[in-house]
Amino acid sequence: FIQKILVEIIFLLTVTNVKIRKNLLKWSTYNKVKKVLKKGDVVVLGDLKTFLSLFADGPVTHASIYIGHNKIIHARGNGIMYMTLGKIFKEYDTLAVFRIKKGTKKKNQIIKNTIKFAKKQLGKPYNYSTRDSSEKFFCTQFVNESFKQAGYETGLKNHYDTHNLRSQMLKIINKKGDILQPTLFLRSNFDLIYNSPNLKVDNNFFSLEEQK
Repeated sequence: FIQKILVEIIFLLTVTNVKIRKNLLKWSTYNKVKKVLKKGDVVVLGDLKTFLSLFADGPVTHASIYIGHNKIIHARGNGIMYMTLGKIFKEYDTLAVFRIKKGTKKKNQIIKNTIKFAKKQLGKPYNYSTRDSSEKFFCTQFVNESFKQAGYETGLKNHYDTHNLRSQMLKIINKKGDILQPTLFLRSNFDLIYNSPNLKVDNNFFSLEEQK
């Protein structure tokens, strides 16, 4: 019963907005992001208008994979789906781009297989329970598993057992603890290629940069 209530709470945190305003991503950076992005890049995003953002580690709350043609694939509330780069700039507040490390053997094949696996998951539901599953995914789990299934060692786990309140609450549901936070891509086998001007990086953490 407690597990069911906590899952419902996670659902509400994901879909409920606490701030009604325009997003913080600037359209002036749109073309820059288009030029930077390559197939297989991890695109980490921040939606700072939802309750979920209050519980995230810093101003990034979401992770996705860029598949080319100005589209990402990601696990969202309605399941695994595509989203255009244009829609990202309408809905999200922060953005960072990560790429598998330069010099990685069979890099092109890894990227191809990552995208292939990700596309096969289209339509699968979002993993609100946060438990291990191959039939439903939360956003960072989806990204992490797509690369791992392609043979890339990401240096990341889907769950981390820590002593904070969020981890202890989630442990009641999934028996493992906290889920992979998007900010942890800063401490992974991915290189940071770009971050939106309203993000700054310090000691492997993102923080929000005041914009003039």
